[in-house]
Formats: sequence, C-alpha cells, structure tokens
Amino acid sequence: MVIDISVVNVRAGKEEVFIATFHQAWAKLGRVEGLDRWLLLRGVEKPRQFIFYGEWRSVEDHVALAKQPGYETLLAAIGPYLEGSPEILHYSPSPAPKTGTQTK
Repeated sequence: MVIDISVVNVRAGKEEVFIATFHQAWAKLGRVEGLDRWLLLRGVEKPRQFIFYGEWRSVEDHVALAKQPGYETLLAAIGPYLEGSPEILHYSPSPAPKTGTQTK
C-alpha cells in the first residue's frame, strides 16, 4: 500500500465552489483502478488548504490515474480555483517495532 498526500491551496473565497467542483468532477471518473480509499480534507488552521488523501495499491496505480478517462477534465475543472501547483508526496507504512521493544 502507498499513501498519496496531495496538498493544494485554493484561491480566497473559492473554497466552497472548489469542494463542489472537485466532488462533481471526481464522480465522473467512476471507479479508479488501484485506489482503495480516498478523502478530501480541509485545513482547520488553514481553511484554504486541502489535502487529497488516497490509499493506493502501488505508486504505479497512482501514476496510471493520469491515463484514466476524465482525469484531464478533473484537472481542468479544479484548476481555476487552485493557487499554485499541488505538492504530491507518497508514503508507505512503517512496520511496527517487534514485540518487546519500546520507543521513548
């Protein structure tokens, strides 16, 4: 499993329309192969900042999203509301320490 964290900043006053537009455009993508779970999160301290959180089977599955029909439409729909470029990072789960070991 790979976690995708995509951080975007939205232009002032466009937050609500960004949320609605994102969800409408995302729904048009349909099922996305390799994506097990996703959330759109809004910043509490920075309400103009949003995080797309995705649980992917692999980085390759996430990269393949760009070839999905409708992906360019999604980008075109949300693009006017973005301030700057998204920061996209990938993370993998860290194994838990072996039983009997503790971290302080």
